[in-house]
Amino acid sequence: MRQIDGYTAPYLGETSGTAGALDGTTGTVTPAGLVALPQLKGPLPFDTGTYGYGATVTAGAPFTPWITDAAGQVVAGVYQHPSSDAQAGVSELEIGFNYGPPTSSGCCSRPGS
Repeated sequence: MRQIDGYTAPYLGETSGTAGALDGTTGTVTPAGLVALPQLKGPLPFDTGTYGYGATVTAGAPFTPWITDAAGQVVAGVYQHPSSDAQAGVSELEIGFNYGPPTSSGCCSRPGS
């Protein structure tokens, strides 16, 4: 992973969906997310105060969802910049929810957690 964009609205390879509180809901780690982040073995709880931007993947976009919200919208995933892009070959992790040490979603989504 060469670039990480934390707490962003959908943009590369995604179409905006619903934005709002994720308080008390549970995210799902996709099969691709489990391969990339094997330490995330189950559901990802979103604590009170968690806000996120759900999205759908644009058809044909080089975007792989890693985490979806309770509605099935993507809240984290990887965009692979195509060869025609100025950042060709760069994998860019997009995280569409706020996170930090005091939240379980923050603790669980950081490497080594």
